[in-house]
Amino acid sequence: MSLAKKMFIPQDTMVPCVKLAVDADLDDVSPWAVDFDQATEVVEQGKSPAMFIFAENSEELESLAPKLKSAWDKKLTFWIFYPKKPHLGTDLGRDAVWKQLKRHGVQGTRQVAVGDKWSCMYFKNSGKSDYVEIVAG
Repeated sequence: MSLAKKMFIPQDTMVPCVKLAVDADLDDVSPWAVDFDQATEVVEQGKSPAMFIFAENSEELESLAPKLKSAWDKKLTFWIFYPKKPHLGTDLGRDAVWKQLKRHGVQGTRQVAVGDKWSCMYFKNSGKSDYVEIVAG
């Protein structure tokens, strides 16, 4: 299966990429390097179904967390790319990314391997909550 299909990206769609890694093999996905604000605008305008954000370590991911939370709250779809261990000496992995962003109220839902060096996690706010509010009657 093509990478675009795994990532729910229609064929020939230009995808805005924040901090696009030069060594990321995106197969049949057409990347477009932009900053976070530009990527957000492209997705808000419906020009792309998602944006890609690359983070090499937990410190970099933490610095992006407020913007990611804002995108989440706007119900924008995004994928977080992180290096597979041991590439780039990363401290990230599936569980680390999931836990770190969960602390900020952002819920990952799916992981996809991207070539030999990168993996990514899918984030889509469907409006459903994992938590049930109990209201006294």
